[in-house]
Amino acid sequence: MMTLWYQEPARLWTEALPLGNGRIGAMVFGDPNQERLALNEDTLWSGTPRDLNPKNKADTYRQVVELALQRRYHEAQTRIEQELTSGWSQAYLPLGDLKLSFTGPGVSGPVDRYRRQLDLGQAIASVSYERGGVAYSREAFVSAPHQVLVIRLTANRLASIGLDLELASPLRSNSQAQGDTLTLSGEAPGFLEPIYGQNQDKTVTYSENPTERGIRFTALVRALPEGGQVTAAEGKLQIRAADALTLLFAVRTSFNGFAKHPFLDGAEHVKACQAQLDAASVLPYAVLRQAHVADHRALFDRVSLELGRSEREALPTDDRLRLFRDDPADPSLYTLLFQYGRYLMIASSRPGTQPTNLQGIWNQEVRPPWNSNYTVNINTEMNYWPSFSCNLAELNEPLVAMLKDLSQTGRVTARDVYGARGFTVHHNVDLWRLSSPVGNQTKGCAAYAFWNVAAGWMCSHLYEQYAYTHDLDFLRRTAYPILREAALFFLDILVEDHDGTLIVCPSSSPENAFIYEGKPCNIAATATMTMAVVQELFYN
Repeated sequence: MMTLWYQEPARLWTEALPLGNGRIGAMVFGDPNQERLALNEDTLWSGTPRDLNPKNKADTYRQVVELALQRRYHEAQTRIEQELTSGWSQAYLPLGDLKLSFTGPGVSGPVDRYRRQLDLGQAIASVSYERGGVAYSREAFVSAPHQVLVIRLTANRLASIGLDLELASPLRSNSQAQGDTLTLSGEAPGFLEPIYGQNQDKTVTYSENPTERGIRFTALVRALPEGGQVTAAEGKLQIRAADALTLLFAVRTSFNGFAKHPFLDGAEHVKACQAQLDAASVLPYAVLRQAHVADHRALFDRVSLELGRSEREALPTDDRLRLFRDDPADPSLYTLLFQYGRYLMIASSRPGTQPTNLQGIWNQEVRPPWNSNYTVNINTEMNYWPSFSCNLAELNEPLVAMLKDLSQTGRVTARDVYGARGFTVHHNVDLWRLSSPVGNQTKGCAAYAFWNVAAGWMCSHLYEQYAYTHDLDFLRRTAYPILREAALFFLDILVEDHDGTLIVCPSSSPENAFIYEGKPCNIAATATMTMAVVQELFYN
């Protein structure tokens, strides 16, 4: 059975169960007294469109090439870090938390028969337990067909459901309650300094200057009880004595494309959010659930894997993992992990959404590790390796769409930093399609920043799509123009090494160092990985 299950609530965010429809993400904790759903929306990032490329640096780059060809690597690295690096990427942000604080008899006395689970085959997280002689259950899922998060609470005794409902955000925002609906309106910071940045005195910046203001968002929660009553008070909804309860959550942002200012030229998001909530509200829970499961299974059920059965399948998942450390003889755990990977891809990447970032679409930190961005020196590519081999071809579309965007921003980077044609991308990308070599002149940043073959690597995903599908229209209209532009960049920067071999110079092996002249160094004349990517691109 493709289920993750546990006998206690999540204590940490990393223990919560992930749900998503590619755009909306939720982490479900499952506490009997206070349920928390940590929420995300895939276009809610800090920042605005900006050009961080170092300008008119072609001569500097050529001088660095000569230093590297002369094996003066330390000098080359110093000049790269001081003259060819840009500011940092912006960050993927949390929307906030939906909190259900339970009231009445359901919060007193011991909890029995507790079970928290994620059904991978249906993409539904559920919690069930008994308390005070009443059996309580909750189900939650994020619907792709209807673009809402749906939560259903039931009990086997009438009038047993009571709770206070609150929606809050760590971003600049305000929450209001009216009738049966909570409204959260807010704004992302116009700039965010990462946790590894130099300016730790000014980390999260909100501005009143319209040109510096960030993405706005609207989120709505509607309570639809069966029996009982709903009242609005002090920014919360109070549900009392309900027989059953359905909660619907919708969210939209003002993000209007990587090149458009989200405040000055942002997308309409208030009416769009309201329309999605209203459309879902008129449908019975059973209809919403059926549409969601059918949509998910159309993707998930395409692949099965059988590696054998195990007696441990009856154990909670965390117990199985503990036993696995000492005795890995649990073949069906491998199957569960394989299908969990497919599940996460379905939940975090759908046609029309943003690609999966470092944390998929799930993040609770305003200043997350590595800005929860797109790290394209392996992580983003790894996210999409299962697209075709695991029969999820259409989920590759967000990566292709991002590469189209990067072929535009990366053209500016190729021209301004290298004096080259085509386009290039370095190791960090964000919602605004940053393509420049980040590092902000930090000593040692060349280890990761000055790696200009990310576009070539991502292009392998375009060729793989053609190899699997033989879609000539995709090849002509989409893949080949991008492949050609990426190849043009390398044609312009290839130089001859001492033995006449054409190389990309200088280069680095991402995030690696070697000892040269008695000191750590990151820059060399070229690197095996660099040339492997270039050769594959030319071959494709």
